[in-house]
Amino acid sequence: MTAVSTRRAIPAGAAVIPAIDDDRVCERIEEIILTLTTCYVREGFELDRVKASAALNYCRCQANGAPEDDRGLQSLIEFACENGQSLDWILRGDVRCMIASLASVKG
Repeated sequence: MTAVSTRRAIPAGAAVIPAIDDDRVCERIEEIILTLTTCYVREGFELDRVKASAALNYCRCQANGAPEDDRGLQSLIEFACENGQSLDWILRGDVRCMIASLASVKG
């Protein structure tokens, strides 16, 4: 019987994904909410403040050590998706997907 390795090599220089820092997640959500409420987005855009508040509340609860809450997480995901925001950036501070996504629009 031959053992087969399922491990893959990590390319040299591969980015390390940082752990989730709940305090920083709160800061990023607050920044998104502030930006979407104070900057022009498009004609007719209005931030759903109830959903924004639910997402921010979930993040603050997590930062204060509350147990994981699936409904709260879902509110964060919905808020991000409905407003075109990157969960990679919100949760991990990883801007690479955001940068690549915006660059792809010009292609």
